[in-house]
Amino acid sequence: MKSPLNQRLSPLWVAPRVSQSGQTRRDGPISRTGRGPLRALLVQAAWVWIRYDPAARGVFSRLAGNTGSAQKAIVGMARRLAVRLWRMTVTGELYRAAA
Repeated sequence: MKSPLNQRLSPLWVAPRVSQSGQTRRDGPISRTGRGPLRALLVQAAWVWIRYDPAARGVFSRLAGNTGSAQKAIVGMARRLAVRLWRMTVTGELYRAAA
């Protein structure tokens, strides 16, 4: 069963693919379904986010080093941005850059 957050993010293409069998659950790579223009907008917003937020830039650098690809890392950042935007919408809080 998908978590409530992943259910919200699946139309955006930024939720992991889930494989379940009995008590075993495996989260796979990010699925490639959903709305293309919205995905592109999230990726572009993620590029701007890492440009202006030093904490986000640090996470991006770590992801890029681990994956060996800036393109894979920015998709991960787009997912993180979508999660942050969703949480800000639900809680009504304003954006705070990590210290």
